[in-house]
Amino acid sequence: MTSTLHRPPCVSYIDDADLGELEVWWTNCGDLIDFAAGWTFLVEIGQRWNPAVISKTTGVTGGTGSGTEDNGVPNLVIEWDLGELDVLTPGEWVIEITATRDADLKERKRQIRLTILPEVLALVP
Repeated sequence: MTSTLHRPPCVSYIDDADLGELEVWWTNCGDLIDFAAGWTFLVEIGQRWNPAVISKTTGVTGGTGSGTEDNGVPNLVIEWDLGELDVLTPGEWVIEITATRDADLKERKRQIRLTILPEVLALVP
Protein backbone atom coordinates (compact mmCIF):
# COMPACT_ATOMS: atom_id res chain seq x y z
CA MET A 1 0.00 0.00 0.00
CA THR A 2 1.30 3.45 -0.86
CA SER A 3 0.27 6.70 0.68
CA THR A 4 0.93 10.19 -0.51
CA LEU A 5 1.54 13.02 1.88
CA HIS A 6 0.16 16.35 0.78
CA ARG A 7 1.19 19.67 2.25
CA PRO A 8 -1.71 21.44 3.91
CA PRO A 9 -3.17 24.47 2.11
CA CYS A 10 -1.59 27.83 2.85
CA VAL A 11 -2.81 31.34 3.60
CA SER A 12 -0.79 34.52 4.16
CA TYR A 13 -1.59 37.62 6.18
CA ILE A 14 0.44 40.77 6.83
CA ASP A 15 1.45 41.46 10.42
CA ASP A 16 -0.61 44.12 12.20
CA ALA A 17 -3.32 44.17 9.51
CA ASP A 18 -7.03 44.17 10.21
CA LEU A 19 -7.56 40.66 8.91
CA GLY A 20 -10.75 39.36 7.31
CA GLU A 21 -12.48 36.06 7.75
CA LEU A 22 -10.90 32.80 6.63
CA GLU A 23 -13.04 30.84 4.17
CA VAL A 24 -12.49 27.07 4.07
CA TRP A 25 -13.72 24.50 1.53
CA TRP A 26 -13.35 21.26 3.54
CA THR A 27 -13.90 18.12 1.49
CA ASN A 28 -14.02 14.38 1.95
CA CYS A 29 -13.23 12.40 -1.22
CA GLY A 30 -13.85 15.54 -3.28
CA ASP A 31 -17.27 16.32 -1.77
CA LEU A 32 -17.86 19.26 0.56
CA ILE A 33 -18.72 18.11 4.09
CA ASP A 34 -22.10 19.36 5.27
CA PHE A 35 -21.32 21.34 8.43
CA ALA A 36 -24.69 23.15 8.49
CA ALA A 37 -25.88 21.44 11.70
CA GLY A 38 -24.65 18.98 14.31
CA TRP A 39 -21.01 20.09 14.52
CA THR A 40 -18.88 22.09 16.93
CA PHE A 41 -15.53 23.59 16.04
CA LEU A 42 -12.22 24.33 17.72
CA VAL A 43 -9.60 26.46 15.99
CA GLU A 44 -6.05 26.54 17.34
CA ILE A 45 -3.03 28.40 16.02
CA GLY A 46 0.53 27.63 17.00
CA GLN A 47 3.93 26.75 15.67
CA ARG A 48 4.82 23.11 15.01
CA TRP A 49 5.72 21.14 18.14
CA ASN A 50 4.67 24.02 20.42
CA PRO A 51 1.49 24.77 22.38
CA ALA A 52 -1.21 26.79 20.66
CA VAL A 53 -1.14 30.55 21.29
CA ILE A 54 -4.71 31.06 20.03
CA SER A 55 -7.63 28.77 20.80
CA LYS A 56 -11.20 29.63 19.86
CA THR A 57 -14.61 28.01 19.63
CA THR A 58 -16.66 31.11 18.77
CA GLY A 59 -16.79 32.90 15.45
CA VAL A 60 -16.60 29.60 13.54
CA THR A 61 -19.60 28.96 11.29
CA GLY A 62 -20.32 25.76 9.41
CA GLY A 63 -22.57 25.45 6.37
CA THR A 64 -23.33 23.24 3.39
CA GLY A 65 -21.07 25.13 1.01
CA SER A 66 -21.00 24.79 -2.74
CA GLY A 67 -18.58 24.89 -5.64
CA THR A 68 -14.87 25.47 -5.19
CA GLU A 69 -12.56 28.18 -3.89
CA ASP A 70 -12.48 29.71 -7.37
CA ASN A 71 -16.24 29.89 -7.67
CA GLY A 72 -18.43 28.96 -4.74
CA VAL A 73 -19.46 29.26 -1.11
CA PRO A 74 -17.25 27.84 1.68
CA ASN A 75 -18.60 25.26 4.11
CA LEU A 76 -16.65 26.76 7.02
CA VAL A 77 -15.93 30.39 7.85
CA ILE A 78 -13.65 31.56 10.66
CA GLU A 79 -14.10 35.15 11.78
CA TRP A 80 -11.25 36.80 13.67
CA ASP A 81 -12.02 39.27 16.44
CA LEU A 82 -10.30 42.64 16.21
CA GLY A 83 -6.73 42.19 17.52
CA GLU A 84 -7.16 38.43 17.99
CA LEU A 85 -4.19 37.61 15.74
CA ASP A 86 -1.90 40.29 17.20
CA VAL A 87 0.01 37.65 19.21
CA LEU A 88 1.28 36.09 15.95
CA THR A 89 4.70 37.36 14.99
CA PRO A 90 6.00 37.21 11.41
CA GLY A 91 6.86 33.64 10.48
CA GLU A 92 5.29 30.24 9.87
CA TRP A 93 2.28 29.09 11.88
CA VAL A 94 -0.27 26.28 11.69
CA ILE A 95 -4.04 26.68 11.95
CA GLU A 96 -5.53 23.42 13.19
CA ILE A 97 -9.30 23.03 12.91
CA THR A 98 -11.12 20.29 14.81
CA ALA A 99 -14.71 19.57 13.78
CA THR A 100 -16.55 17.40 16.30
CA ARG A 101 -19.76 15.65 15.24
CA ASP A 102 -22.25 16.21 18.07
CA ALA A 103 -24.04 12.85 17.58
CA ASP A 104 -21.06 10.64 18.46
CA LEU A 105 -18.22 13.08 19.34
CA LYS A 106 -16.09 11.78 16.45
CA GLU A 107 -13.56 14.31 15.21
CA ARG A 108 -12.24 15.48 11.88
CA LYS A 109 -9.04 17.53 11.84
CA ARG A 110 -7.53 19.76 9.21
CA GLN A 111 -4.44 21.95 9.12
CA ILE A 112 -3.77 25.10 7.15
CA ARG A 113 -0.31 26.62 6.91
CA LEU A 114 -0.32 30.28 7.92
CA THR A 115 2.42 32.72 6.99
CA ILE A 116 2.51 36.06 8.78
CA LEU A 117 4.50 38.48 6.64
CA PRO A 118 6.23 41.53 8.11
CA GLU A 119 4.61 44.81 7.21
CA VAL A 120 6.43 47.36 5.07
CA LEU A 121 7.47 50.25 7.27
CA ALA A 122 6.54 53.76 6.23
CA LEU A 123 9.30 55.94 4.82
CA VAL A 124 10.23 58.66 7.28
CA PRO A 125 11.21 61.92 5.53
